[in-house]
Amino acid sequence: MAARLNSNAILNSNARFNSNANLNSNASFITSKENKEVLWNVLYNNKVFNNIPETDFNNIQMLFEKTILKSLDENRELSTNTISDPKNIIAINKIILQNMVTTIANYKKSLLTPIEIKETLKAEKLEEFDKELSAKKVSFNELITLKKPEVIDFSDVKEDEPLSSNNMNELLEKIQKERAITFPPPPIEVVDLNVGLLVEKEKELEEISQININNSSKNLNIDYELHSKIDKLSVQLEQLLANQMLIMEKLNAIQREND
Repeated sequence: MAARLNSNAILNSNARFNSNANLNSNASFITSKENKEVLWNVLYNNKVFNNIPETDFNNIQMLFEKTILKSLDENRELSTNTISDPKNIIAINKIILQNMVTTIANYKKSLLTPIEIKETLKAEKLEEFDKELSAKKVSFNELITLKKPEVIDFSDVKEDEPLSSNNMNELLEKIQKERAITFPPPPIEVVDLNVGLLVEKEKELEEISQININNSSKNLNIDYELHSKIDKLSVQLEQLLANQMLIMEKLNAIQREND
């Protein structure tokens, strides 16, 4: 793609995107072929277009043109002057470069479709595992719930033995004490939670966590590189447009003398 992503790649599209007859002086200069060449070369020389397939050239060209027009529309206070102002032009160009670097970075992320699909499948497996684990927990809790103690059988008490009043009271007290005894809970049945399944799912969770950590690190690196490129582009843009400022100032001076 590098062969086509050069300063001449955008010239043919200028007429299509620069056909608004009502553009003021600042906006006309921003959308001019010369200014687009400056912006495109800054992006190209800083390898912003690297790792983009050749087949996506038309998409990048379209994004470049749309970014220029969108930046002008969002910064009308800088582009509505009828007299060309070099400071405003430089400010708008910086905004265009920043927006373009961010746009290209997002475009590159959109090309990572296989990774996104893999992450989606991992998420679906994780959700399925959570459902299975929840069902196992419910079943386990039901099994370990304490059952009520069985009614005590007092059939061993001899019915044919005559009971006196004192013996009756003692027997009742004994029965009440026996009922008050706390019976030990029934033995808990060990439930097989399919240890092999749990180990396998835990490994999958570890893989997903590692993928998320790697992706987070990559995103941090991308964001850091993005900000570094924007700062570097701003410095280069000031240098490239310094000569344009001098030329425009001389042209304005000549115009004032003629007036």
